[in-house]
Amino acid sequence: MGAKTLLIALDGAEPKLIRKWADEGYLPNLKKALDKWQADDIEIPLGFGDGVFWATLYTGSNAGNHGHFFPKQFNPGSYELYDFDLDTNYGRDPFWQFCNKAGARIGIVDLAYAPLTIGINGMQVMDWMTHDRMSVPRSWPNALVGSLEEQYLADPINGTSESEGRTDEEFIEFHSNILKRVNAKAKATADLLDGNDWDLFCIGFADAHDVGHQSWFWHDSDNEFHPKDLVKMHGDPILNTYKALDNAVGETLKHANAESVFIVSGIGMEKQASCNAALQQVLAHYSGIKGADREVATKARMDMPYFELPHNMASGAVRINLIGREANGQVDPKNYDTVCDELIGRLQLLKDAKTGKLMVDRVVKTKEHYSGKLINSLPDVMLIWRRDGDVATSVELEDGSVIEIENVFMPEMRAGDHSENAQLISSNKYQTNGPIKTETIAPTICRSLGINMPGTDEKALRLG
Repeated sequence: MGAKTLLIALDGAEPKLIRKWADEGYLPNLKKALDKWQADDIEIPLGFGDGVFWATLYTGSNAGNHGHFFPKQFNPGSYELYDFDLDTNYGRDPFWQFCNKAGARIGIVDLAYAPLTIGINGMQVMDWMTHDRMSVPRSWPNALVGSLEEQYLADPINGTSESEGRTDEEFIEFHSNILKRVNAKAKATADLLDGNDWDLFCIGFADAHDVGHQSWFWHDSDNEFHPKDLVKMHGDPILNTYKALDNAVGETLKHANAESVFIVSGIGMEKQASCNAALQQVLAHYSGIKGADREVATKARMDMPYFELPHNMASGAVRINLIGREANGQVDPKNYDTVCDELIGRLQLLKDAKTGKLMVDRVVKTKEHYSGKLINSLPDVMLIWRRDGDVATSVELEDGSVIEIENVFMPEMRAGDHSENAQLISSNKYQTNGPIKTETIAPTICRSLGINMPGTDEKALRLG
C-alpha cells in the first residue's frame, strides 16, 4: 500500500523560512529531505501570483495557454468581471489527465486552483480545506468529500481565512483551527495511502498560505501591530504552522513509501507592500477622469485607454482598451506598443508620497514573456511593487499630484503577501543549471511514472 509517485504541495510556504527553521531543528522531516534529496529553486511565472503558479505547474504551460490569471477575470465584450471556473475554463489539461489516460491509479486531495477530474481512475477531492475556497467542496466519487468531513474534519474556517478586525481571541482561535486542519488532513492522507495502492498521489496543504496572509504581523517583530506578549504566550503562529506541516510531511512520506517524491513549496510569503489600492485612481488621473474610485464603474473602464484588473497584492495588472479586442476599444492596435511604453514610463515614476521611495520594482509587458491561444485573456502590463517599504497610504505622480489611498489592506488584516520564492525538493536527481522553470515540473512528474506529457512549454527535467 502507498504510492509510486508522491506530490506534496505546500501552498504559500516560504522556502527561506523552511530552510531557516529546518537548519534550526524545528522541521526535522523537511531537514532530512533537504539534506538527502535535491532541492532547487523554481522560477515562477513573472509578474503573476499563486493562481498562475499552480496552474502553470499542473499544465506544464504558460498562462497564455492555460488562461488562468485570477479568480476574477475580464470579459472584453461586456467589461464585466466573471468568476473563472476551475473545472471547465482551463485551456490545458493538468498532468494527471495524461497519467489517467495511461491507466494510472490516481489520488488527489486539495491541490490549489486545480480542476476536478470527473471519472478519474481513483479519486479526487477539491475545496475541502483550501485557501479561499473557489467552489463548494466536491469530489470524485461525489460522496467522498462528505465522508472526509464527517470522519476527519469539516473546514473550521469555512473555506476562507479573510476577516477584517479579528480580536486577539479570534486570532488565537484561528491559529488553533489552522493546526486542526493540518493534523486532520495528515491523518486522512495516511489512511488514504494505507488503504490503497496508488501510482500517483497528490496532497495539498493550504495552511501556510492562510496563516501567512493573516498573521504575518505576529511573526514580524518589526510590525507596529506585533503582539509581543501574545506571541510569548502562544508562540509564533507561522512557525507553529510550519512545524505542523513538517509533521504532516513526515507522516505522508512514511505512509506513501514512494519511489519518486516531489515536495513543492511556494509561492512564499513576506511582508506586504503594495500600491494596488491606488492603481485605478492613478490610471484614471492619466486618462483625465477625476474622482474615479478604485472599483471603477464599467462605463469608466469603457471610456479609458487603460484600466486596472484585479490581481494579487504583489503586483498590479493593467489592461489596454484596444480597438478590435475590447468592445469599446480606445487604442488603435498600431499604437499598442507606444501606449504601453509611455504608460510604463509614467508608472515607473510613482512614489510613496510620504517617503519619496519609488513604488515600482519591475514592469512586465505580458506579450514579451507569454504566448498562446489565450494570451488575450491576460493583462497587458504588470507592475511588480517594491517590497523594501511599507504599505503606502498616498502616492505621488510624476506631475506632483498626490492620490490618497482608500481601502488599504491594513496590517492587522493581511500583513503578509506573496514573495517570488518557490522550491522543489525531489528524491530524484536532475541536471539543472540554476532555477528550474515551473513548466518543467508536470512533465517530470509524468516521466517518473514512465508517461509522456505532450504539448508542454518545457521538457521534463533530465535525470542526473
